[in-house]
Amino acid sequence: MTLAEKINTLRREKDKSYWADRISAELEYLTRLSAVKNGKFDRDISMAADGLLASLKNDGVITDAAAQFAEKVLVGYSEECKKTKIICVGHAHIDMNWMWGFQETAGLTVDTFRTVLDLMREYPDFTFAQSQASVYRIVEEYAPWMMDEIKLRIREGRWEVTASTWVETDKNMPSGESLTRHILNTKEYMSRVWGLEPDSLQIDFEPDTFGHSLNVPEICTSGGVKYYYHCRGFADEGIYRWVGPSGAELLCYRDVKWYNGSVSSDDILMAPEFCSRYGVDTMLKLVGFGDHGGGPTRRDIERMTDIASWPLAADVRWGTFAEYFALLEKTREKLPVFTGEKNFIFTGCYTSQSRIKMANRMGEARLADGEFLTAGANLVAGENLTAGFDKAWEKILFNHFHDILPGSGKVDTREYAMGDFQKALAAVNTATTRAMAAIAEHIDVSLLPADGDKLTVSEGAGVGYTLGQDRGFALPKTERGSGKTRAFVVYNTINRDRSGPVELTVWDWQGNISALTVLDHSGKVCTSRVIEVGDWYWDHRFVRLEADLEIPALGYTVCWVTEGEGKLESFDEKWFGHNDRMDEFTDDNIVLDNGILRAEFERLTGCLVSLKKNGKEYITAPSCRFEYVEEDTVHYMTSWRVGHKTLVENVNEKYPIRIEKIELGAPRQSFSYTIAFRASKLKVNVSLGSKAENLEFAVNADWHEIGGERTPALSFVVPYGYSSDGSLCDIPMGFISRPILLHDIPCLSFCAAKREKDGDVVFLAADTKYGFRNDGKALSVSLIRASSDPDPYPELGIHDIRLGVGVCAPTEETLMGLSAKFCRGVAVCSVKPHVGSLAPNGRLAGVKGAEISAVKVAQDGEKTVVRVYNPTEKPVTARIELLRKPSAAWLTDSLERELSPAEIIGNGTEVKLAPCTMATIKFAK
Repeated sequence: MTLAEKINTLRREKDKSYWADRISAELEYLTRLSAVKNGKFDRDISMAADGLLASLKNDGVITDAAAQFAEKVLVGYSEECKKTKIICVGHAHIDMNWMWGFQETAGLTVDTFRTVLDLMREYPDFTFAQSQASVYRIVEEYAPWMMDEIKLRIREGRWEVTASTWVETDKNMPSGESLTRHILNTKEYMSRVWGLEPDSLQIDFEPDTFGHSLNVPEICTSGGVKYYYHCRGFADEGIYRWVGPSGAELLCYRDVKWYNGSVSSDDILMAPEFCSRYGVDTMLKLVGFGDHGGGPTRRDIERMTDIASWPLAADVRWGTFAEYFALLEKTREKLPVFTGEKNFIFTGCYTSQSRIKMANRMGEARLADGEFLTAGANLVAGENLTAGFDKAWEKILFNHFHDILPGSGKVDTREYAMGDFQKALAAVNTATTRAMAAIAEHIDVSLLPADGDKLTVSEGAGVGYTLGQDRGFALPKTERGSGKTRAFVVYNTINRDRSGPVELTVWDWQGNISALTVLDHSGKVCTSRVIEVGDWYWDHRFVRLEADLEIPALGYTVCWVTEGEGKLESFDEKWFGHNDRMDEFTDDNIVLDNGILRAEFERLTGCLVSLKKNGKEYITAPSCRFEYVEEDTVHYMTSWRVGHKTLVENVNEKYPIRIEKIELGAPRQSFSYTIAFRASKLKVNVSLGSKAENLEFAVNADWHEIGGERTPALSFVVPYGYSSDGSLCDIPMGFISRPILLHDIPCLSFCAAKREKDGDVVFLAADTKYGFRNDGKALSVSLIRASSDPDPYPELGIHDIRLGVGVCAPTEETLMGLSAKFCRGVAVCSVKPHVGSLAPNGRLAGVKGAEISAVKVAQDGEKTVVRVYNPTEKPVTARIELLRKPSAAWLTDSLERELSPAEIIGNGTEVKLAPCTMATIKFAK
């Protein structure tokens, strides 16, 4: 019998008695220690094992006496055993609203912390670490009487705060700005309320997060975070240096055991090999079991104290993460280096509980709009309107928890998330509306005179909140004009010039609707069309129209709706102009052509059969089709895992469609159709703006499929007509090229099919979806998955989705610009004519050479902060300008702490950005 066989035989007896467990663990530990020393102790270990095996054979058990004798025989190796160390840290894994509601999250947090504090009183050596600023917020709000005691333990160094993010966040679906704000908001809160120095929060603790995006090292280090603890998404090493594309580096510990566990004799066994592999003498062990709070118990502490006393075990003691990472720093240069994203796991989480994902995308977009416009109001009018933004961010950040945003929670999880989303938007929308009005007061809107007709003032009944396809989540479009001439300021909050149809709504307008005319800021007539006329809405009439407008990047323009030169209907038009005496129907395909793209759709199916740019074909028919899929459930965890396909149906071909409407005029060509399939129904409007580089699919899905033995799903599929070797995707604070993968991958808003040869590429964008795929033949995006656990009915009801399909150059700038224009709308503010100091068409800020992450009022409430990033692999110079010349500027970290002065150039400054880096610049008025 080999030594390994002997040890295995003895370990099978470990549950029979205390001494059987102890001695068998000690012998296995010593055997593993011997293995890393070329079998140095094997002979003596084997002899001791033989004695124990004899006891087992003769007595039927490993007797206490035999175990104690074997330990005594080998006690001379105790000093060697103790050279290997294990630092233990208590930890309570507290899932935010996973399988329960927030009331339970708050209760279990308070109860867990009470237990920990009681144990600290009883065991003076016991240490504990707790992540997530959200749990400290819970204590502040619901158990403030515990705060002083927790602060005492923090000062003693026994309670370690490992919170550098608001929650243990998903790292793939939040925007780069959101991940930055996790660090900013957490450090600001923990400093202000709990008295911690921001620089003391250096660990990003993400034990259960489902994958880690490419630029995490850059985002973390910019916020003063140097260390990373995780378990999932990577299996190659336990200790390593993760270097991002920017060169930023995190020292990482991937727990080779697990973040969740009690104390047992097995905990010592791996230490010799682990330490030998990485050239260190210490391993880390988390102590604490449960995701519903709980954490370390008295039993764990007693067991650990006992194991620490064993002569043939590692040197086991309580410590801290900071202490452990400080030890790793000594050997940093010898550790393996890894690059790239740390994915993929639980790919179903890019789609499950899609309403939460919609809420996140909408919430992040509205916050970006609101922060830019309130920064503009601060620059123009000197007003700080951001009072509610921190609370709004807190709610959005809370919902990034790795069981909330990924959709792997119960119905309670979803309901709470949606409620918080609405509260966040309530704060942002009201502040942003005030900001738009404050800016507009300074814009010159005097081209046309005011109309004094007070009987046509649009007011009351929530006018402007419910129309169009904004689902109630866009910024309000309340119209408060009067008479036949109405003025609007249209804001463009993205860093790309816009040109194309903008929707306007005029209320209580008493004139000839056929003569409605839209003028731009200079008085030039714009191409426009009436979309809808509403004869009654709570005692009001409205007219929705679209007009072609040009709006500068990060700027605004004024436009006018007025009565033009409308003509009277002629005799021939009145009597002979209506086609109710003759029919003209055709089965020809439907063509949308704006001179940039030519898209041809099969009338019978609604599928795209041709997409040309400059006369070149880019798709393979049938494209832009909906697929109904059924997945098997053999792997269980249907919210987390996408199963194997057992059924695929081309919905457009299998089920009859009904063409509802075709409009081929300017400024937008469109057609709409409906499909009823199984228990569900789709309403689809396909459109092409006059100057658009992509088709838009506005989808209204009435979904009634229920999962169980199979998982029903709906996807949108775009076969393309060239050879592709990978995908181009947007990710937090950047851009990534991925190989062909036969599973869903996380993208913030788009996926493009990279070409093997040079040339334009097909891209697919979505305003509220994350799970994209490129299988080498087609792009697709998962729209709905009717997973059945833990929420059995996560998707029943109405889903509004916007999808974009286009052709463009495969560059970061082009793809990210088109996606921003597609996913982010304009903001419209109704104004009355007045004289102002600002031109009727202009910019509030400008950024060239880089992408914008945020334009905001600084945390101090006075200055302006601009955060930019370089998604390319080339160095760039970013030129940043504000409306007015600042008095001073500084480069800062992402916490807005000044690092160095920046030279004032014009109305702003310039900053050099290395490849894939980010920078934050603060300006004083």
